[in-house]
Amino acid sequence: MSNVIKAEWFKLRKDLSFRTLLLCIAAAAIVYPLLVIMDHTAGEPEVTSLEFMQNVLAGNAYVLKFSAALLAGFFISSEYSTGVMKCIASSGNSRIRLFAAKLLVFTVGTALLALTLPVVATAVMVIANGDAGSLPLPFVLRALGFTVLYAAGFAGIAALFSTLLTDSGKSIGFLFILFLLADSLLAGAGGFIPFIGTLYDYSIFKLVNNVPILERSSGQLSAMAVVPVVWFLMFGALGILAFRKKEIK
Repeated sequence: MSNVIKAEWFKLRKDLSFRTLLLCIAAAAIVYPLLVIMDHTAGEPEVTSLEFMQNVLAGNAYVLKFSAALLAGFFISSEYSTGVMKCIASSGNSRIRLFAAKLLVFTVGTALLALTLPVVATAVMVIANGDAGSLPLPFVLRALGFTVLYAAGFAGIAALFSTLLTDSGKSIGFLFILFLLADSLLAGAGGFIPFIGTLYDYSIFKLVNNVPILERSSGQLSAMAVVPVVWFLMFGALGILAFRKKEIK
């Protein structure tokens, strides 16, 4: 299993799409706080590093979703069309190990992309403002930890559908639509069907929006920590089932 994970990690590090996404997000993370600082010098009200980080985390939910969709298309689905997946499947390793290794490494890649914007952008703002003391360490650690957990939750969904669709273009397009519309569709249906409303309340699509909130009760924090883990395990298991039954050409 460790050899399979090492092979997948090597492929991720060399993957051009992953590197490009990482560089683009990092560049945006540097430019954005500089633009905010320029607005302040032009007369806009000053924003503390804490307020800035909360704003960045709110927008980072979209970066997280789109990064998972794009990376799934290029890192997972493309291997079906290029024939790489057929070679991997015939290597002698069980399909459970192959998919689990792919999912774990893909999740790590998604988490790294999801962390880049809040970490780099906030660091730049702290250096510019010189107000590191305004950032409560428990909140920073909690927010970054939740970012990793929700990256894992969305990675589980993306891995499943990229395996089912096996085409990078179809996978990216479908996941973009799913991640963009799931909120409104589930919320709208939940107004008529109580079960769907409850499902939406405990879905990663809704709870990911709570990551930037400073004060949460212990019960709310527990739900926010458990839900993405459950979704990751659930969709990871479905992905394994789909991969085991899939005919790879």
